Amino acid sequence: MKLHFATRNRGKVDFITNMLSKYGIKVIHVPIELSEPRMGDIREIAKAKVLSAYSKIKKPVIALDSGFYIHSSGGFPGGNVNPTLKNMELR
Repeated sequence: MKLHFATRNRGKVDFITNMLSKYGIKVIHVPIELSEPRMGDIREIAKAKVLSAYSKIKKPVIALDSGFYIHSSGGFPGGNVNPTLKNMELR
């Protein structure tokens, strides 16, 4: 079985390849830029990324997303880590 992995992050590809290879799953790196919707729910962000990637390559595809939740800040930044970091760099 082959899965296409839509990401520009080579480290993520290496990690997923290592995890799935023991199940006979070949990971094919698809280094495309995917927009990252501004939502707090990382499941919804990952779903939007997969749908976007599939619309571009028309093959079974996976995407990975994660969040960083600071409970004393109401869960901020949650699933908006990259936009938050980019905003902080501008100041």
